[in-house]
Amino acid sequence: LPGNPGQVAYFTYFLDYLHRLHPELGILAKAHLGHTPGYCKAASEEHYGLTSQVDSALETVRSLKETYPQAKVVLVGHSIGGWISTKACVLEAQPEETEAAFLLMPSLSNLATTPNGLKLAWLFSPISAFFAAIIGPWLSLLPLIIFRKVLSEWPDQQLAVVRAMLRSPATITSALGMARDEMASVKDLEAPLLKRHSEKIYLYCA
Repeated sequence: LPGNPGQVAYFTYFLDYLHRLHPELGILAKAHLGHTPGYCKAASEEHYGLTSQVDSALETVRSLKETYPQAKVVLVGHSIGGWISTKACVLEAQPEETEAAFLLMPSLSNLATTPNGLKLAWLFSPISAFFAAIIGPWLSLLPLIIFRKVLSEWPDQQLAVVRAMLRSPATITSALGMARDEMASVKDLEAPLLKRHSEKIYLYCA
């Protein structure tokens, strides 16, 4: 489960490398609802909010268990995908459906007061999201050399993902709407929940 924007195309090379290291693993990369250009359309905030993303992750896990009942399902989430993985892994409904959750640099608490949360808060407002969805397609027309300059540490494959997202107003709206929900919803660390299920949750922080 990716962060936000929740496009699995960001992780193609990483997952390919992981599968070559461990060919016995079956890997399913799941994008967030409304975050894949060409496969999303404008929707209400409930459609791309955190509750819907958690429900979608749970539905995916249950579908996997129905199809492969003997399989051991392990969730891996990056950033807010780590928060979603935690919810999907330990929700009291059927926590036995997952073996473990590996959280990569997870966003688990107080997102609105983090440096990025404070710096980008203006961008997550409905008005800013509206204008970003209008400006995005025009920004996507900028030459690749400019993207390489601004995002100098990013490989061309990931820059292509960014440009594709900018060409999709619906994707921009979904990503920023979900970010707004993150700021409002992810507050106090759910320490009792993490402690209760500590045997199946692994955190990697950098």
